[in-house]
Amino acid sequence: MQDLVISVRATCYQRERWITPDGRTILAPLPEWIAGHFGPELRRFVLMQYHQGPSTLPRLLALLRSVGVSISKRQLQRLLTDQQDDFVSEARDVLRAGLETSRFVSVDDTGARHAGKNGSCTQIGNDWFTWFATRFTKSRLNFLDLLRAGHGDYVLNDAAYGYMKNHTCPRHRS
Repeated sequence: MQDLVISVRATCYQRERWITPDGRTILAPLPEWIAGHFGPELRRFVLMQYHQGPSTLPRLLALLRSVGVSISKRQLQRLLTDQQDDFVSEARDVLRAGLETSRFVSVDDTGARHAGKNGSCTQIGNDWFTWFATRFTKSRLNFLDLLRAGHGDYVLNDAAYGYMKNHTCPRHRS
């Protein structure tokens, strides 16, 4: 038999506090893996429900509150958007690996509204990977920047010079 139990487990950390001879207070640090008021399992559950569920923010908020999690809409929004650097770098690595190993990629973009502004959502991928980015501009330079996958350098090698020659690119004039 399989069963599922979803419950809240609140942990209160007691930390030592010292007062130095000069009157300063030193408070023992929390364990390194603690970030904010919500533990790693709750963060994982929120991300999974929102992105894989897919569950809307109001429904996810109602679910969490129904099992006893004390959380506001703003706190939930922050769990979904703040401190996501690991995911951003992982997504960039997926794009880089996909571009480096694929014989071809398909690209599509569509208009998207985000934070009350018009933007553009670009999809790059093939049968083996898919990557998305939303930007507030839709231009050739923006698209080329997305294809750079976070790299800031440019390579001018024989292949690049051959491409420029075959496509009659204008020469730089100083």
